[in-house]
Amino acid sequence: MRRMRLHSAASCKLRVTAPPFKVYYDLMEIGFMKRVSFVLLVFITMIGCASIFPTTHNYDETLKTWIGKHVDELVKSWGPPQGSYKLSDGGTVIEYSRSRIVKYHMYDYEEYGGYQVDTLWCRTIFILDQKGIISSWKHEGNDCRSLPPKKPIMKPE
Repeated sequence: MRRMRLHSAASCKLRVTAPPFKVYYDLMEIGFMKRVSFVLLVFITMIGCASIFPTTHNYDETLKTWIGKHVDELVKSWGPPQGSYKLSDGGTVIEYSRSRIVKYHMYDYEEYGGYQVDTLWCRTIFILDQKGIISSWKHEGNDCRSLPPKKPIMKPE
């Protein structure tokens, strides 16, 4: 371990009393540990952030949770669908859609007029059997994203 002594209070110079190779070794070790800590911090942050941002994968996982449930549960959760179609086999297709307009501020105000406007949208279709049970789903669009689905809380029996 290095011992450091304050040489002069006015000039605030530090005087190292350890051999030079020991000081170099300590600095190398501190640098290595800082690098390892930084890499671990970035890795843990990336893993943690993967679950807090909406993604298409999370949207797929959310839609999978609706398979086998009755359409009434879906309507209670999502509201009434925007459209529906009766199939010849007695099943039904229901459609949910959403869209929104977003503005992105640009850095070069003169060339681009200050901002860019995009329309984000998602169209989700559920296929129901004759009894109103959800049997499949599909989606399309550039905004079909969600947070991870909530896991059911297991109650002790």
